[in-house]
Amino acid sequence: VETCEENPELAFQINQVIAENIAMACLKSDVKLVHISTDHLFDGNNSFIQENAKLSPLNNYAKTKGEGEKAILIKNPTALVIRTNFFGWGPSYKASFSDKILKSLERNKSIKLFDDVYYTPISVKTLSEKINLLINKSAKGVFNVCSNERITKYQFGKMIANTFKYSPELIIPISIKDIPDLTIRPKDMSLSNHKLCPYLDSSVPSLDHQ
Repeated sequence: VETCEENPELAFQINQVIAENIAMACLKSDVKLVHISTDHLFDGNNSFIQENAKLSPLNNYAKTKGEGEKAILIKNPTALVIRTNFFGWGPSYKASFSDKILKSLERNKSIKLFDDVYYTPISVKTLSEKINLLINKSAKGVFNVCSNERITKYQFGKMIANTFKYSPELIIPISIKDIPDLTIRPKDMSLSNHKLCPYLDSSVPSLDHQ
């Protein structure tokens, strides 16, 4: 988010132009495109946002990701656009959000997490399973692939600590207002999976299970 705000042209090229080019290449080559989008697309004034809600981006990251979605679906109507926020083991070159939490806990170091920023995170494993089911049904357009539970980043950190048997007291709640120079972003990014579940005739496991 910060990098996109500092480099708007780069954000435009990566999130919109490259995405549009890939969409056209996939259509020409008859390859199914699954585009991973984001849950940052709205102003954060509502909970459990549905796929048909009007985009209301607060920052350049969200704006360019939203424009990328539109460009993809115009150039390639068969594309599948996934709005999500996932957790799991990150690649070797970049630690994931949950990796950072675990690393602090392993070192017995406290970590501060927002207790006023809400989202509906889903594990990489569950996300990939649902995407494969959507592909098998030749789904196209926009789908929210997310958990049923709306939680804060702080609550998520506590769940990680409890799951891996670390002290939850190391997870310290703070407000997003405590970081004054942060690029403005939504305080509620929770998405609704009420389109996904009936379409696949299946449910999403609880966050505890994931």
